[in-house]
Amino acid sequence: MAKAVVVFANALGCGAISSYVGNFGYLNCIYSIGRSWTNNPFYNLGVLDPGAGINPNPVVSGDWGWGDGRTGFGNQAFARLGEWIYDASAGCVGVDLDPDDGPIHLPYRYLDGDDTWTDD
Repeated sequence: MAKAVVVFANALGCGAISSYVGNFGYLNCIYSIGRSWTNNPFYNLGVLDPGAGINPNPVVSGDWGWGDGRTGFGNQAFARLGEWIYDASAGCVGVDLDPDDGPIHLPYRYLDGDDTWTDD
């Protein structure tokens, strides 16, 4: 999806680039598109296959790792235009650094297009 954004943005003359982050790992709670609040982004694999060893809950203990059934990202790609980041995976992010916090905890913020590497 990131490359598609770059292709279409550059067709308009924007000068966007595609960025890739390897070994992304575990994350604090996000409100990912098509899902609810989660720090266990592939929890549905545990719902579909209870024997897979993946916890079927979208929010699990932030101290957990793969052995506890918590899933993470192996990599992530996104589009950049200058310092601006365009990422289709998240609509909201927790900004309190507590990986267990979801929607009832503050602070959290919507990703609104004003998000850069150094701000927000």
